[in-house]
Amino acid sequence: MRLTICGLCRRVCAQGMHCQGNARARFSAESQKVADYYSHDLEKLVRLAAPEFEEDRNADTILAGYWDLVTRWNEESRYELHRADAEKLAEGILLAISDAEHGVLKCLSKY
Repeated sequence: MRLTICGLCRRVCAQGMHCQGNARARFSAESQKVADYYSHDLEKLVRLAAPEFEEDRNADTILAGYWDLVTRWNEESRYELHRADAEKLAEGILLAISDAEHGVLKCLSKY
């Protein structure tokens, strides 16, 4: 359950981050494909919402490690509760998201 919550949380955060910086008019079909934002692909969502994140990730090895861990989750992961490492992975993702100094959420909240 924690793995599912962490995974969905990271997706909502990335989508919300993009929406926060964009006026409603920018979501029209003429200006951007709305479907691009209805995705579980975290890499794609972050590229759309915060292209500068890659620079931060390259400059901070802890953040880069956290990012690798967070991006291991995918929409199918929520059905893999039987995995032996599910609890450990969920705890790692939670730390990667919430670390006050190097966490993914702290870094992405700058954008």
